[in-house]
Amino acid sequence: MKKKISRVVVILIMSVLLLLLGGCVLIKSTNYEELRVEHRLAIRFIEDGLQYLENKYGERFVYHNYFPTGLLERKCLIAQLEETALKDPEADLIKVYFPTRDDPNYSDNYMIYVVTPIYLYQHPDDVPDDIYAIDGKIGGTVRIFLDSSFMSEDEFDIFVENYKAWSIEHKMLAAGEFTLLNPNILEKMTVQSYINYVGKENYIKSHWYNLGE
Repeated sequence: MKKKISRVVVILIMSVLLLLLGGCVLIKSTNYEELRVEHRLAIRFIEDGLQYLENKYGERFVYHNYFPTGLLERKCLIAQLEETALKDPEADLIKVYFPTRDDPNYSDNYMIYVVTPIYLYQHPDDVPDDIYAIDGKIGGTVRIFLDSSFMSEDEFDIFVENYKAWSIEHKMLAAGEFTLLNPNILEKMTVQSYINYVGKENYIKSHWYNLGE
């Protein structure tokens, strides 16, 4: 067990701060046996996530950051290829999402960093130098939840209109829904459970728009 966690312990010593339970926790001890339970669990999850990447891709990865299950977010490890980290500790950060009750599988975005350079090499003219060149060429759907503990109804209306104006300015073929939730509802929501909180009893007002029509 000590051998298995040695790499992560060294990483934690170097990093000093670890995000746990929505905030930064200072790790005061470098002795595994003296760490708090949540720190030990974090070490285990980090090692499992790194092992998942290495087993899947046959490359060596290193720890960059770790986020436990939180607001609208699955438990997530941020990692890098070891050779990339040696050149630039902030480049090509890879996300690993851990299994949940609803999704028993690991998932990651590593292939983005494999495929993107190949695509750009083969299609160099597809990526414009000017970001405004994409105006009118992209679209999407957004669903944004806002907490009424921090935003009034008037501020909510202004936010929605500003977002719509920005989308129109950039010719976004966008559709979306903005919802102003009752106080303290947002903190209960996760990516997996948010659908349970979209009923009218949980929000003050909701606005749907479609700029593609």
